[in-house]
Amino acid sequence: MKRESSTEKKRSSVRLSENELLKDVPPVAVLSLNRVSSYSIENEADVARFTNGIELNDSWMDQADDETVSLHPFLSDGLILAVKNYCDSLPNVYFESFGTEDEMEKHLKVILYRSVCELISNAEKYAFAANIFVQVIAENGFISVTVYDNGKGFDPETVTVGTGLGTIATAAIAYKGKMKIHTSSNGTEISVEIEQ
Repeated sequence: MKRESSTEKKRSSVRLSENELLKDVPPVAVLSLNRVSSYSIENEADVARFTNGIELNDSWMDQADDETVSLHPFLSDGLILAVKNYCDSLPNVYFESFGTEDEMEKHLKVILYRSVCELISNAEKYAFAANIFVQVIAENGFISVTVYDNGKGFDPETVTVGTGLGTIATAAIAYKGKMKIHTSSNGTEISVEIEQ
């Protein structure tokens, strides 16, 4: 039987699954509000749908805040410090940051932190990267997390909703952000950018 190294145990404890990351996105509330926002409110059924969407969203936000504090207390010191500490605990992972982190929603911190963990894991597991560089830029309500590696690259067309990258992209879109992928046989750069 193969034993997990301490590094592998640490990584597996923060690895993303689609359900873990997407639990931070209130799909029913978003769907309900999107349906109403694409039409005019003309009758009581529309008002009820809109009100229900807002109530679902409020309920989810309260629950997400409670879970975020209990599951990720280390994020209370900020995303930048949490990512730095994670990177510092891993071999061949290098960290740098620019700017000062603005106040940010707790569940957004969790999404960005988990995204970095997933991207680092992917770089090692699939790209066989020898070195990984993580950069966080925070300024004037803008936050960007970027992971660069010197691995073998991949075909970005293979990214689907059920994969870790697809899940990260879905979460970024839920926050009106975007995920950018630049890849070649010499390495990959993936960034998640969100305007708050």
